[in-house]
Order: sequence, then C-alpha cells, then structure tokens
Amino acid sequence: TVLTPRPVALDPRSCTKAGTLETGCPLNYVVLRHPNGSRAKVYLHGATVASYIDAEGYDWLQVRPDANLDGAGAIEGGLAPFFPQYGPDALAFARAAEWSVQSATRSAVTLELRPSEASRAHWDKPFRCVCAVDLRAASLDVRFVVENTAGAGGEGFDFQAALRSHVRVSGVDRASIRGDFQDKRYVDHLSRPPGAQATERRTELYIGKPYDRVYPGVRNPVVK
Repeated sequence: TVLTPRPVALDPRSCTKAGTLETGCPLNYVVLRHPNGSRAKVYLHGATVASYIDAEGYDWLQVRPDANLDGAGAIEGGLAPFFPQYGPDALAFARAAEWSVQSATRSAVTLELRPSEASRAHWDKPFRCVCAVDLRAASLDVRFVVENTAGAGGEGFDFQAALRSHVRVSGVDRASIRGDFQDKRYVDHLSRPPGAQATERRTELYIGKPYDRVYPGVRNPVVK
C-alpha cells in the first residue's frame, strides 16, 4: 500500500512494488518528492527512511536485500530512530513500532509515536516521539524529538536516542568519516577483549577494516 504525502485511509490488503524492494503487507510508506527530481521513501514501520535518491539518481541509503518487511521486526537498513535505548528491538522499540502521520506535504512528513500496550511492557514512561523528514533541494533533513508528556510536576526520565544510518558506498575501502575525533576517547567493541578504550589521534577515519566503536565525547557534526 502506498501512502501519499497526506493522511489517507489505507487498505492493508493491497501491496505494491517500489524500486528493488517489494513492500510486504501491511507495511505502509510515504513517498516524498522534490521539484528537482529527488525523492525519499519513509516507512511508517519504525519511521524508517528506506531510500533517499538525489536529483542525479543516486540512492544514499542501503537496505539489506533480505530485510524483514512483514512488520515482525525492525527494518534492517536505511535510517531509523533508536529509542528509548540503543540495543535490541525490545529495548529500542521505536524502530519496530507503527508510527502515525502527524502532518505531511509533498516533500516533508512528520511521524509521531506515543505509548502503546506493547511499549509499556518494556518502558512505562509517558512520552511522545516526533520524527520529521524534510526532503530539500540538496539534502535530506531528519529530526528526532522526544517529549515528556507527564506535564507539570511529573517525573523526568532518562533515555538514549540515536538516528542510525546505513549509507550506501561504492566501496568500503574508499569510505571515510570526518568529525571532531582527535584526542577523544573511544570504546572499541571489536578489540580483544571487547570494550578496550583508547584515544583517537585522527580527525578523519578511513574504514579499511571492520569498525565498531563508540566515541562518547564527539559533539560536533560528523560527515560521511
């Protein structure tokens, strides 16, 4: 089922094919289009941006060819929010939950997630999540906001949040990440034993080997 960029009634019995991925019922999605020809595909399941194709026709995001598209779990790939913990689906339930369309235009959509019976089984805090996807002339802007809906006098809560992106590259040996890494401590989950800490000396990381690191002190934007 294709959800055009505005709230409409959906028929979960119908399926369609978009690009190289066939949507599996009942996963619905929004197709955003820019006048310059760029477009993006955003699933309501997990608020997952499955593709971002620029005006030249290049898709910047990658979804696994064997990605689960039947709604049983998170969509592996693309760009999706992790909340309220960065970890398995049970803890990061936002990426496997069904979001609703709050507002939409031809080139932008705002999705919303509120507590459900399923989410309360893992995390019983009063929250509201908003994921706004804005397709611009030369970029895709994704913003993720978490609100405590307890109201005045309500208790605060701690959480983790992330927008994890799977970026398509022509070759991992030609990929690099630039950012405020120099002199920052990091945790290496691929070390032996895992979890060793060290100090980074570079500002640009070249991905010529498997990486699984956490840089907790990096505050400024990171560019891939």
